[in-house]
Amino acid sequence: MAAARVAKEGKGELVLGDLSAVRDWGYAGDFARAMCLLLWPDEPRDVVIGTGHGHTIADLLRIAFNLVGKDYRDHVKTESSLMRPSDTLIADPALLSSELDWQTEVFLPELVWHMISADLDRLHGRSEQQIAEAELRGEYLPV
Repeated sequence: MAAARVAKEGKGELVLGDLSAVRDWGYAGDFARAMCLLLWPDEPRDVVIGTGHGHTIADLLRIAFNLVGKDYRDHVKTESSLMRPSDTLIADPALLSSELDWQTEVFLPELVWHMISADLDRLHGRSEQQIAEAELRGEYLPV
């Protein structure tokens, strides 16, 4: 929402901790599809669902702010009190891929585009119902 707000208002600041932390950002629709596929095998399994691709918090910010024509470094500050030990959280989708033929279809740039588009619509007064209907029609996913 910060990048969308900066785009609309031309100002704003986001205060975060460690921008070098790595996360496996994924699209809920991809993960829901994986969960459905996990219902079919005869034997239950413990599986961690994820893309297998790690990106830093700074990567996500760079993409989000670039989409609205801004440099995240002008609007994001780090605060030492919000820092924690740096960690990396990346799933291994090999089991899902090999046994269930699943793979992620929406990668980080598309995911962020989807989020920014919905946030901009909210800021411009589009109702949650209108946004949900637009999401169902696929309006927030770039072609």
